[in-house]
Parts: sequence; structure tokens; C-alpha cells
Amino acid sequence: MDILNSKRNRNVKLQSILFPNDNICSEEALYLHREEGFVLFDGYFNLFYLEKHHKYCRIEGLTLELLVSGIKKVQIMHNRDVILEQEIEVPHPSGMDRLKGKIPTLADNRRISIRLPYEEYEKGVFWFRVELGDDSDQWSVAGHYAAELDTKADDVEIAIDICTYKREQYVVRNMRSLLEWIKETDIDGEKHEAAEHIKVFIVDNARTLEEDQEYHNLFTGLQGKAFENLIEVIPNANTGGAGGFTRGMEEALSRKDKEGFTHVLLMDDDATFDPDLFTRIFGILSMLRTQYKDLTIGGSLWRQDYPFIQFASGEWFDKLEIINEMYGLDLRSFEKCTCQEMCTAENELKRYSGWWCCCYSLSVVNKDNLPISQMFIHRDDIEYEMRNRKNGNPVAFFAGIGVWHKSFDIEFQGVKTYYNTRNTLIMTARLNPELGYRYIKKRMCRMLFGNGVDNRYLKMHLIYMGIMDFLKGKEWFENLDTEMHHQNLLMFVRRFQDNYLVSDINDHRLNGVREEIVQYTSGPVQISQALYKLDHDSGNLPFIVKATLNGLLLPHKKEVTVVYPYDPLWTKGYRTCRYVFVQNNPVKMFFVKTKASELCNMVYMLIMIWFKFRKSSWEQFQMRSDR
Repeated sequence: MDILNSKRNRNVKLQSILFPNDNICSEEALYLHREEGFVLFDGYFNLFYLEKHHKYCRIEGLTLELLVSGIKKVQIMHNRDVILEQEIEVPHPSGMDRLKGKIPTLADNRRISIRLPYEEYEKGVFWFRVELGDDSDQWSVAGHYAAELDTKADDVEIAIDICTYKREQYVVRNMRSLLEWIKETDIDGEKHEAAEHIKVFIVDNARTLEEDQEYHNLFTGLQGKAFENLIEVIPNANTGGAGGFTRGMEEALSRKDKEGFTHVLLMDDDATFDPDLFTRIFGILSMLRTQYKDLTIGGSLWRQDYPFIQFASGEWFDKLEIINEMYGLDLRSFEKCTCQEMCTAENELKRYSGWWCCCYSLSVVNKDNLPISQMFIHRDDIEYEMRNRKNGNPVAFFAGIGVWHKSFDIEFQGVKTYYNTRNTLIMTARLNPELGYRYIKKRMCRMLFGNGVDNRYLKMHLIYMGIMDFLKGKEWFENLDTEMHHQNLLMFVRRFQDNYLVSDINDHRLNGVREEIVQYTSGPVQISQALYKLDHDSGNLPFIVKATLNGLLLPHKKEVTVVYPYDPLWTKGYRTCRYVFVQNNPVKMFFVKTKASELCNMVYMLIMIWFKFRKSSWEQFQMRSDR
């Protein structure tokens, strides 16, 4: 263990010690915890996961670089055990200081470097805690974990690919955060190395960003090499996320030789990120082992409304279902953050990463291996990830690499239901043809039937439209004008919703449930509601519910049932025929009563699907379709 008062020889910064930030995330328990006389840097963002770094990175030595004041002692922890500790010496005053009556205090900054026993521990996590000085209110800690290499770090140049559509306020917010980070210096007074090796391409599907005054104001007065050509806006047709991200990938590939790009990082425009994720990604990519030189670095997804709740950190797709074993993980808990699923480096060829944050090697992304841009939105990332899993390209998830995003289960899907249905069929036909068209046909009919019986008529129609468009075949799909098709879908959804829209909370049809609706829409979604689906599985419903189709075959009750976006099928409204579908942020209400005409439509749709869904249609997409 070394204590150095001067700067060490150059090494690779892996992750910074982070603190709550009002502009990013203010949840202190994600960064540190406090005990009597101690501050514990055991929050999720300050844990160093060992198994993943050992497996993927060629680290020869690991150090903790700190600048501290008001600290008596630093203790290095492995899981819950103290494995090293270092006293922080108070500097002795010089003769002149003594004559002047100056007494040294623990408030004096101390630059220390602690070599960690990285070689001795292969699993679990490292973290550290500090013992505060006598003036426990006056302390500071800053620093980072750094890796020592016995070979030269790899050259890394990252093209950041952001696709946007009329979300100027989010883009401005994120670019401001990025620019502020670029101006910062570390504990040795140096700029972030990663900042010198990134370039941002914003693919503007609406072609409106450059007209935004706030976006222009962001760059007023900025000069210097660090900002030259840092951000470039690429006007693009509205080809959805699939087309927009593909356009960004193509831009990175076209400039690969000229600008030296080695990787492309896909990120959502409306997500919030801590710029230290660029430090973490850059550090890992700089020292990958040879056998993992094309490793994909996936990104976790955390909820914006409850920033300590993890929505996803690697998911599976199996038999038309998204499997998420870590949904709802409370990252304030050290035990949850260090559970097997979070620490392991296994399942690298099973999980996929969403494109809210996902970094690919440009050896994987090439002109012969691009996403299917005609998918427009949804399932495009899953299809691309699964395709690359089959080619043997692994994906890994590291602490602190991810974004906060609006939760996907607080709004009704609307037009996304169409894309989920159609694109799931295309993806499954291409990558899981062994399931067979008969199995898929039964699953599609069951899904349509379930939504129809549950009065989710819009969803029923969109499922049917997605299935029938899939059956039009590969040639129709590849020649589709996606922008025009999307506009037609939106018009259909708006017209359909207008028939059921409730615009006034005092509408007489809401009698009996008005208070419940007001309570739900007057504030953020409660955490118990946010995690609702963890405890409710529509597959484990009572027999009487299934046998009577949620009471549809029995005499109906008169009361109205409130349904929220996170409610699974048939978990509410037993023997009722009146539903009000309510979402929050933005608030929307739809009153839907059981209609014989829609039930007849459902029967017609099921018949059409059953007879038109044939083996020949299923096999069309099993042939190669690059774009």
C-alpha cells in the first residue's frame, strides 16, 4: 500500500468516485451511506465489481487515487470485510508556521494512492470507507479507481449515436451536462481523457434541432480544441429509432478511417446520464483482453421517477417473451447490488442490451451487419442483439454504465403495440424459426383474444394489423415507406382513441371511481404501483376467472373498473363490462364498455389469422434480410 503526495505515472482511469448531483441524481444511497464517524462509499455507483473486470480486462494492478481532507483513516473493503487501512497523517507545521501560530488541521488536502490487492480477490466488490476527523462536518473526498497495465492501452475513439425526434429540451439538457463535464478536471488537475476521444452524432429525425434557439445558445462563447467538432447534427427523414440509429452507425463507419472510430455508442435522446459513464466505457475498452476485443458493453436502465429502482440490466428474449430477472431491484441496498445476478460475468451470450445505452465495436457493426431499419421502432435492438449473440459476440454490464429513463409501464403503448407485434414476428422468424409457425399462430391468436375479451379494443386492432402486415411478406416489408406508414398508424390510433376519450374528470361515467382517479393522477406513480407487476402474474389466475373469460360469460356487474398501464390482462374487472383506462404523465382517460360489435370483430380477426398464417409466410423472413 502506497501513499504518494505526487502524481503517479500515467495509468487508466476506470471509474470516478461519484456523489449525488441535483441535475443528474440526488439519491444519496446510490453513492454512499453514513455511520457514526464514518462515510461508506458502498453505494452502487462507487462499487468496483471484480469478477467482470478480471474476466474481460487485462488489469495488472488496481489503485484507488484520492484527494481527501478532514479524514483520519481510509479503509479498503472487500464485500463487508476490512482488508486494508491507511491512517492519514496530519502534516507537521514548519518552524515559520509555528512562529505564526498556524496549527495544521485535517482540513489540509492530502493526495494519496492506495494499491489494492486486486490479484487476491476474483469475486465480489471493492469499496472504501473513511473515518472522519474531529470536525465531522468539514470533510471532502474525490478521486477514482485506476488500472495499471503491462502493455500499451488500446486506442479507443467512440462515436456517440443519439437519435432524436422533436425532443429538443432533452437533447439540450444532456449536451449541457456533457459540456460541463468536459470542462472539469480531476484530482490531478487534468481533463478527462475520455473527453478527448468521443464525438457526438445527433441524428435529427424531425430536422428541427438546429432551429432551436436554446440549442444554439448552448454553444455561445465556446472555443478551444475540446469543443471543435464535438457535436454534429445529422438531419434525417423520420425513419424511427431503428432508421435513426442505423444512420448514425453508417456515419461512424464512413468516417472510421479518417477519424479513427473504433466503437459506436447508442443512446436515447430523452434519457438522463452521468457523463462518468464515458470514463467507465473508455477505460474498459482501453484494456480488453484479446479474446474480448469486440465485447459489447451494455447499459442498465433506471427509473426517472424512482432513480434507485433498476428497470433492466440485461434481458433475455425467449418464445416471444422478454425475461427480466432483475426488474425492480432497489439499488439503495448493498445486498441487492452485490447479489449474484449483479456480480456475475456469466450469461454473456444470452442477455441483450437495449439501445438506451449500448456500445458496439465497429468490427461488429459493419456494412454487412446493420440493424433492420424498416422496423422503425421497438424490437430493433433485440433483433440486432440476438443476431450478434448467435455470431458469438458477448455483452457485459458494468456498474454505473446506464441511464435514467421514463418508465415503460406508466403509459399505454398505443401505436407501439403494432410495432411490438409485427417486429416480434419478423425477429422470431429470422432468429428462432425452430418454434414453428403453428406455435406462433396459436400464441398470436391467444394474445389477440385476451385483449379483446379484456375490452382493450385498440390493442386488439393493432395486434391484428401487425400480424396481417407481417403476412404481407418480406418484399412488402423491405419496400415499405416507413415514414408514411407510421403517420397512417398514428392517424388510426388518434381516431380510435377519440371515440373513447374522457376529457372531464366530472364525467358522469366516472361516478364511483372519480376519487381513485384523482388520487392516481394528482402525483407521481406510487412505488407500490411501479412494482405492481412483480407480484401479479396473469398466468396464475383462479380457474373460475379463466373458465368464464374474466366473467364475460356471467351476468355483468354495474360498477366501473379502473385499469392502469401496468395492470396485466384479466387481473381486474371480473364480471364487469365498464372500464376506464387511466394513465398518468400525461394524464389520459378512456371509457370503454363491452361492445358486441368489437367482439364480432375479434372473432373475424381470429378466423382470418388462423387461415392466412401459413408456413410459406413464416418462412419468408427466415432468408437473409440485411436491411
